[in-house]
Amino acid sequence: MRLLAVAIAAASALCAQTTTGTVTGIVTDPGGAVIAQAGVKLANTGTGLVLTTTTNESGNYVFPLVNPKFPRR
Repeated sequence: MRLLAVAIAAASALCAQTTTGTVTGIVTDPGGAVIAQAGVKLANTGTGLVLTTTTNESGNYVFPLVNPKFPRR
């Protein structure tokens, strides 16, 4: 019974692994003030794929579910 519980727990952990990541950051000016509505690009120079987003009112941006390999077009 204990072995079954360990096997189920291990299987659950394996399902939680993903092949994507999240890139986050904050855009500020040289004085340290945040910049809202700034355009941000995340580019893969190897494939030419570019993702774009805009900062929020706090200057934060998020690129969720980024494939580290950026699939080829």
